[in-house]
Amino acid sequence: MKYQASRTLVTYALYAASILIGSSLLVACNGEQKKKEDEQAIRLVMEKRAEAVQTKNIELYRSLFSPEYNDAGVTLDFVIDNMRKGFDQYDTIKLDYSLSPITMRITSARIIHELRYHVSGRQKPILQRETLSLHKINGQWLIAGGVDAFLF
Repeated sequence: MKYQASRTLVTYALYAASILIGSSLLVACNGEQKKKEDEQAIRLVMEKRAEAVQTKNIELYRSLFSPEYNDAGVTLDFVIDNMRKGFDQYDTIKLDYSLSPITMRITSARIIHELRYHVSGRQKPILQRETLSLHKINGQWLIAGGVDAFLF
């Protein structure tokens, strides 16, 4: 009888351990999937930024920023006004960029990237390097800081 009780306890312990391990693996897989989804959403923000610049769509450009954007005293209005000046100054603007790996925390991310603005009337592109901060607000990734606002 004592042997049977020990065997039953071992069986229950193994069963509980396998449930715990299975649950941990499921959580880890879900976390990795969520990270990939967030990285994809952040890359989409960067693609939309390039689209907004190339189509000179200031409203689309503004929609990619957090309403609370403020980076060392540079406000969202200043960033938008500066981009609007660029839109007015050049007939065509094409934006190319290269992203470094995205550094992510739960609801914040950081990207270091190089931008190349190809503008009409200039042979060489305007080069820029930014360290962008993004925040996830109400499920949407938005630029919260780091834009080089002194471009145009």
